[in-house]
Amino acid sequence: MSPTVEDEDDTHDPLFDSAYDSAYDSDYVPVEDLDSDHETAEEAAEQRRRANPTLHQAQRGSRTFPPNTAKRVRDILKFIRKKGFPDLGMFMDALFWGDPECTSDEKCRYWRTGLTDSPEFPVLLRRFSSPPGGRAHSSSGHMANFALEFAQDVVRREMDHIATHFENPPGKDPLALDTLTDLHFPALTRDLQVGAPFMWSVLTAAGWSRRQAEQNTHKTPHNVIMNIFSMLSYTRSHKRNRLATLWAIYLKSCGLSSRAYDALHAAGFVMSIKYTNDAYKKISEKQLERMQELIRRRVWLMAYDNCQIAKRVFSMRIANQPLFYSACAGTVFVFPEHVKVPDTMSKEHQAKRREGAKEPFDLHAYLAGLAPEHQSRDKRLRARYVWHILNFLLKSAEFASYPDEKRADPILAQPPPVNELPADLRNVVEQFMLKTVDIEEASYEGNIKILVAFLKQLGFDSSVDLRKLAEELLVFIAGDQLTYERLMGISRICHENINGYERYDWLVPVFGWLHLEMAFGNSLFIQYEGTDAGYGLRRAFQLMKRKGLHKVQTKGPFWHHLDEALHHVAESMILALWGEVSGLPDPSDLSALRQKSPEELQLMAEEIYDKHVCRRGWEDMLSGPIDARDEVRARSLMFIFDVLPYIELRDAIKHGDVGRMEDLLPILLQRFAGGDNPKYTILVLELLQGLEREWTSDMKDFIRRYCWVMNREGKRDTHLPIDQGQEQNIGDIKVTYRSCGPSATIEQIGNLSPAIPVFRAVRDHMKWQHKLILSRGSKHTDPNKDDDVAEFRDLAVEGEWFKYTPGRTISRSKDKAADVMTAGITNLTIGGQFDRWFDNRTFERESEQIFPSDSEGGSTEDETPSSSSSSSSSEETESDPGTVKAQRRRRGRISHRGRRAKA
Repeated sequence: MSPTVEDEDDTHDPLFDSAYDSAYDSDYVPVEDLDSDHETAEEAAEQRRRANPTLHQAQRGSRTFPPNTAKRVRDILKFIRKKGFPDLGMFMDALFWGDPECTSDEKCRYWRTGLTDSPEFPVLLRRFSSPPGGRAHSSSGHMANFALEFAQDVVRREMDHIATHFENPPGKDPLALDTLTDLHFPALTRDLQVGAPFMWSVLTAAGWSRRQAEQNTHKTPHNVIMNIFSMLSYTRSHKRNRLATLWAIYLKSCGLSSRAYDALHAAGFVMSIKYTNDAYKKISEKQLERMQELIRRRVWLMAYDNCQIAKRVFSMRIANQPLFYSACAGTVFVFPEHVKVPDTMSKEHQAKRREGAKEPFDLHAYLAGLAPEHQSRDKRLRARYVWHILNFLLKSAEFASYPDEKRADPILAQPPPVNELPADLRNVVEQFMLKTVDIEEASYEGNIKILVAFLKQLGFDSSVDLRKLAEELLVFIAGDQLTYERLMGISRICHENINGYERYDWLVPVFGWLHLEMAFGNSLFIQYEGTDAGYGLRRAFQLMKRKGLHKVQTKGPFWHHLDEALHHVAESMILALWGEVSGLPDPSDLSALRQKSPEELQLMAEEIYDKHVCRRGWEDMLSGPIDARDEVRARSLMFIFDVLPYIELRDAIKHGDVGRMEDLLPILLQRFAGGDNPKYTILVLELLQGLEREWTSDMKDFIRRYCWVMNREGKRDTHLPIDQGQEQNIGDIKVTYRSCGPSATIEQIGNLSPAIPVFRAVRDHMKWQHKLILSRGSKHTDPNKDDDVAEFRDLAVEGEWFKYTPGRTISRSKDKAADVMTAGITNLTIGGQFDRWFDNRTFERESEQIFPSDSEGGSTEDETPSSSSSSSSSEETESDPGTVKAQRRRRGRISHRGRRAKA
């Protein structure tokens, strides 16, 4: 039996007999060091914990030392010495995997595991790293070196482990829209926390104090740490550039300068400016390729408009002059997969158009409204107008405290939609911008060149494609009034050409409703402009301090300001009418109406419309003796009657109800015909001719549902006209994503245009990243309008504009408003405007399809039909009556310089 530790004699052991010297005691703590200054309270508490043995003992948990602990420890140390171990380090080395025999021994393994699994083991490591007292000791240095070596090894492993998160997905284009927008910061931070827990915890401790971790509820260092990982990964391998590429594309779309790019690239935050510029070009090419692939199997629509860009120079030379590009920008809108059209729609449309063009639609029956469908239309419009009158009251400042349970009453709800388009992500359109071309869009010749240039970008650049275009396909093109007029003129001028491509049978122009809205608003402004001291809009704009609305303009924010002003003036006038009709003691205070039930308010709104606002009530008021008429009241009521269709049109477009838009066509026709807008009158007449006579049911349904408005966000109130989407794209080309500098030529601008939808999508994607940029709003808040509305309403109430005063007249002729609705009917019928329109469009279109390959034996694979019907070759002869060119001359091929089409 081996002796116990207590039986050993230690009287001659020099290890225990040497005199005590504090200089050699690593555990010695001088009293004066306990009161040293510290930078933070946390560090002071940590230092006190290290200097206090009681705190160290508390870390062991519930276990306590046995009695006479110091003597027991000395006995064990002496025993270790006598067993041949000169020091404790050699003993520990043997026990902890230093000796093969000890490594495999069961007892050694048992005690070794007991130590490493015990709660005291991490406490020991902390003491080794910082012995009590806070003084530098050799053990601290060893532990620091070990910790550094250990951390470096763990960091290397974790950096290799997370490398895949910063590499582009295999098999995917790194610059594709799906790849760029598939990187989500919250998901990436979670993956980094799981894949690199050690590094994440170290960086979190470095960037977040304990106090911040406890008190911060919004701000975290997660995004900072994520970008640190990205920069470190990029320095290890240039292939780990996914996040750096996303930041590069995003910051370039925000207009970051090249010099700033160089600085951020040097820091490893973004890719280089050269890489980014090359990426722009590749994105443009990929977008065009994807567009060409999609339009082969999906339904699509094209829109284009003029894009005027000024180029400035600061040092003029012969080869460096300031320029003004009158260019053209186009966009292709691709509809979802589920949108289908019949394969025979083109042939059916050609036949229906030829037959329907022989007779005009019945204008008298359409305006009279005696047909059942027309009477249903008038009832729907009445319900909508009554709801708008009631809605202005419910949204007024006096009704802010109107009980919610009353607002929720079904009787106050909107009338049901007529033909409302679906609004969800499944029906969102995808848009592809074409390369901007340096071709003017004002002339017929320019439009023909634009069509040829855009068809080539669409991939229709061979005779096979163009023949298919002529015989099987239809291209719907939306644009403003000028674009529509030019395209209709081209189709009319070329109606006798020998095949469908050169006759432009495939072309279906569609006018844009944004420009029609603008023409509607301008017509109201001209009709009700008045004077600064009268009863018209000029006085309202002066009271509301609306600048820049004294003259109709086509550029700048004029229509935006006019649209807001028309809504505010209409609200003021309708609220003033509510005060007069309700019989309140103070017509300017409508708060007493809050006591009314929803049924009573609905009945009052119907009475206001039927007896005062509607056309019949207004005409009854003027049917009496001339000396009993009240011109001020009549003018004020006529303004409400005329402005309600404008408000209804704006609301119908915003919510995507094409049925409500179609219901307003007779009013639009009368307004434009009577308001000296002949071009927009023809626009509406052409639409009605198509709906009533020349379009098949499939054609009408497609144009209504997909050619008037679109939705790019999938929300109910985010519909917008096609031409408005095109105008926004032009704004991005000219302003938001404009290329600046001496090398910003029209060629460069055109090459970068197809990439703009990707840039916009990347910006939207970054905006919605969790707790990164979402804290800043994406839209400006509209200022409160209550003061503006109240100002003009008080003027109308004080002037008693809606109180019947027999014999009241308007002295200034400029303050009088013309009755454009009555004038419109007169101009269309008695004035002959309708007959002149139809006479100018009456012609018989050719229907044959003769192509050069059919008569001359050429190959259809490599030849492209002539892009201009006025072009001719000097080699053409008329000697052979069988040649295609002779047939062209025999038919008297019409040049684009403009011979009028035959009546």
